[in-house]
Amino acid sequence: MNIVVCLKQVPRDNAVTINPDRSINADDIERMINLFDEYALEEALLLSERHGGAVTALTIGDA
Repeated sequence: MNIVVCLKQVPRDNAVTINPDRSINADDIERMINLFDEYALEEALLLSERHGGAVTALTIGDA
């Protein structure tokens, strides 16, 4: 069984800061994997351990 899991980076809530012009300061944003995507990846790994196969993590954008 081959399983593909899509992952997305999201900003950590407590790391977002606002500039004086009310824009988001993107330089200091700490990123993390979306929590639901982490659950999907964990489940895919468990399924591959039980039934064999490979897991591929797929993401688009900055690494």
